[in-house]
Amino acid sequence: MVMKMRFGEAYQHDLDLVFPTMNGGFLNPSNVRRELYRLMKEANVRKITFHDLRHTHASLLIKNGASPKLVQQRLGHKDVETTLRYYAHLYPNADKEAVSSYEKEIEKHK
Repeated sequence: MVMKMRFGEAYQHDLDLVFPTMNGGFLNPSNVRRELYRLMKEANVRKITFHDLRHTHASLLIKNGASPKLVQQRLGHKDVETTLRYYAHLYPNADKEAVSSYEKEIEKHK
């Protein structure tokens, strides 16, 4: 948004990209990857790919209680079944949590 305001009419794209060029266009993926790897080296952390970052993001959402539907939307999967195919193993307590939540709700109405 800052760059869009700064460049005004010279800002050529309204694509809402995560890593745009100065005028809002597409960066070369190799340049983005090279910068990511440089930052990882500088931070002295293990080198991972953008796909690894995506998987980590989804995993952390799930760990913190995000619903499969929210994760599906964030990842841009066509349907929630796709999300569950890859991430269902991260919901090991879903059944217990659902039953516990149901029992608490029943107790409220006694």
